[in-house]
Amino acid sequence: MKPEQDWSYEEQRFSAIFNQGLVGIAHVDLTGRFIQVNPRFCEWVGRSHEELLHLRMQDITHPEDLGRNISLLERAVRGGQAFTIEKRYLRPDGSIIWVNNAVSVLINPEGKPHHFVAICQDISERKRTEAQLRFLSDASRVLSEWPEDVEQAVQAIARLAVSSVATTCVADLVQRDGSLRRVAAAHREPTMEPILRRLMKYPFATTSPIYPVLQTGQSLLHADITPEMDLRMAQDAEHLEALRAIGARSAMAVPLRARGRILGILLFSTSEPGRRYSPDDLTMAEELARRTVATLENARLFRESQEAVRLREEFLEVASHELRTPLMSLNLQLELLQRGLSEQSRQTGTGRLSAVRRQLTRLTLLVDSLLDVSRISAGRLELELSEVDLVELVRDALDRMHGVFAQTGSEVTLHAPSEPLVGRWDAARLDQVVMNLLGNAARYGQGRPIRLELRTDNAQVFLRVRDEGIGIAPEDRERIFGRFERAVSRRHYGGMGLGLYITRQIVEALGGEVWAESDLGRGSTFEVRLPLSPR
Repeated sequence: MKPEQDWSYEEQRFSAIFNQGLVGIAHVDLTGRFIQVNPRFCEWVGRSHEELLHLRMQDITHPEDLGRNISLLERAVRGGQAFTIEKRYLRPDGSIIWVNNAVSVLINPEGKPHHFVAICQDISERKRTEAQLRFLSDASRVLSEWPEDVEQAVQAIARLAVSSVATTCVADLVQRDGSLRRVAAAHREPTMEPILRRLMKYPFATTSPIYPVLQTGQSLLHADITPEMDLRMAQDAEHLEALRAIGARSAMAVPLRARGRILGILLFSTSEPGRRYSPDDLTMAEELARRTVATLENARLFRESQEAVRLREEFLEVASHELRTPLMSLNLQLELLQRGLSEQSRQTGTGRLSAVRRQLTRLTLLVDSLLDVSRISAGRLELELSEVDLVELVRDALDRMHGVFAQTGSEVTLHAPSEPLVGRWDAARLDQVVMNLLGNAARYGQGRPIRLELRTDNAQVFLRVRDEGIGIAPEDRERIFGRFERAVSRRHYGGMGLGLYITRQIVEALGGEVWAESDLGRGSTFEVRLPLSPR
């Protein structure tokens, strides 16, 4: 084969690759002026071959990408190194195309950079997908910032949407009477604020092409918005003027749907030239709607649970108050009855009266505990601080618990300083803490010795109650301080699981802390630390 025939073959092969390739190819000089471009490149940038030969690459590069592009070109001229850049080209209609440019430097016979050749791949779809995923991620973050305020959450989503996936975003929510109320309207350009204020007055009417979303619960995609659609959506001349000022070219509407009910509508529209929403865009919008609905539902459930808690606490407080009155009356009547008994009746009835009094005391303590729980939950645990001698308080509590310890068989020893340990505390509440800890030791101590220790380091005091009873599993040591929490069966040990919960709340209100150290079968130690003068 002759050399000229070989050259002709190579030339044909190059021409086929250049003119029919699936990638764009641009040949430019060192100033960026186009020398030769293939048909694919012309198609992507929306310009003819002849038009491009009168332009430079900088003329069609997006302004935000221009500085980085020029910097890489200058570096390539100095070093002769190829480079890759992701950039945007501007089309004549104002739309953009994202490309991945692999740029090589052509060297002339003198060994100097002479021209550039750019091989371009269209990455617009990938960039759009990345933007959608980024938008959904940001939307989840925004929604988490407004977990209880439905309207604020929807308004935040609308503002976020116009920063990336839409030019305009509006949202309507269904009201109790079934009507729609516009709660959000956002536009990418701040100068459109007056137009948005007008749009806020026009929730979707029954004649709107968007309204079927409410009736069917199905999303709508209008890839191309026509002037006739604006006319159908407009409710009056002012509304039509606002719609035309927005200039939507493509739109999609998705329902906010939960448990078979339509909660509202999100409408996205774009005014970007050449931008048309696709089924993939609609899928993204539907995913956003699902996440928004999840936030709306969580907000509803949170409000309902808060209301249920409020009603429960209100019931506990009212019931406790109502129970205390007859209990006090019953206690008084019992005392009068005991005083009025004859000597003979007193001898035969003392045991029964004592049993009744013990049950009455137990019931009174239970009611007081429930009342304390309701106060704590409502944040109304009030403290009356005064000078209190903790040593004297603990000795007095032990005297009152003498009968209980005698019944269980536990021997109690107290190790305390000989001098008073005085601090500013609430005497009644601190007595409640001590009695709860002593009662706990008596109940679970299995009749074995119980040891109390009091010590101070001048700034704070420590109270330790140690028993040798059934102990607590490591995983339960923290849980037992919860409300209605227990580490043992109620059937065998009784109680409602409130004592330690109330104890911790009181101690923390006094600026201290309480904790447990224990293992199953090896007894338990409860220790309280209190500052001498809480803030």
